[in-house]
Amino acid sequence: MVRQSSSNEVIPKENRLILPSAKVDTEVVEGSSISVINNGNVWRRPATSNNPESGNMVIVGHNYTYRDPTPPLYGLNDSNVGDEIKLYWQGKSYKYKIVSKQIVSPSAVEIEDPTEKPTLTIYTCYPLFIANQRLVVQAELQ
Repeated sequence: MVRQSSSNEVIPKENRLILPSAKVDTEVVEGSSISVINNGNVWRRPATSNNPESGNMVIVGHNYTYRDPTPPLYGLNDSNVGDEIKLYWQGKSYKYKIVSKQIVSPSAVEIEDPTEKPTLTIYTCYPLFIANQRLVVQAELQ
């Protein structure tokens, strides 16, 4: 089921993350455990913002699994600063622009810290097939 916004944009009924440059188009799920991403979706980290208009909303997902050859964040490394991201959240549409892309260690928990500007942080393991580091993309609400 979808609905249309006043600008004739089709709004999906589920929360969705779309990043065309990385071929990402996936449902954003909620849950108390990261195990929810094992169904092929991405997960909003519960301790982060659940309001796209404030704070830091953090979304994580797999870039590789043995059972799915193209998991949701497989192409995240193909994104670049300046690319647009569309987030559909609770029946509304939000547009973000990527402002940074970096590789960090798994211990760099500061990427989930609250922010003053409305920020969308997306991360996955890096490089492909290995979980030694994290690929982090941060975008600001437009």
